[in-house]
Amino acid sequence: MGSIEGLQQLQNSLNALNKKVREKITRASMTASLRIIAKSIKSEVPSAWKDGRKSIGYSFRKGKASSVHKGITFAKAGVGAGIKKAKRQKAANLRGKPGVGMGAGNFHWFVLGTAERSTGSKRIGAHRAGVVNKRKLTGKVVRRTGKIKPNGIVKRGTLKSKAAALSAMAKSIQAGIDREAAKLR
Repeated sequence: MGSIEGLQQLQNSLNALNKKVREKITRASMTASLRIIAKSIKSEVPSAWKDGRKSIGYSFRKGKASSVHKGITFAKAGVGAGIKKAKRQKAANLRGKPGVGMGAGNFHWFVLGTAERSTGSKRIGAHRAGVVNKRKLTGKVVRRTGKIKPNGIVKRGTLKSKAAALSAMAKSIQAGIDREAAKLR
């Protein structure tokens, strides 16, 4: 695995700037990096699943003031990241019938996989992470709808784009530092 030349010097230059400018340059460099990662993840999506490409994006989140991560910016790229709920629902209903086929609203199933599923029953109780609720028969036809195996497109896309993303981040930081230095002249 290679390293980027002058990374420490770049880091020192960035730390010399004031906090507001440093955050602005850091966010711009993260955006440049995440664009490349998201594009690479989209390239891993099989052509049969092309509607799912619309659900791949990136987003930022700042640590909450009450947590140990206060002031730290987190970024993520992948399925459903940075996609607004309304846009996901609109993309999911493009086929005309809700629940038919694959779209931005359910693409995570094809990436993460599903357990064995069937129709004719419903869950009782709140939907909580890690809790499997009891099921109650609805009286409708019970039909097996299958199981979906997980697909590692996010992992493959991220690994494939790692070097290019780091390079884009470094170039963006350098450009931001140069731009700020030009303002001081």
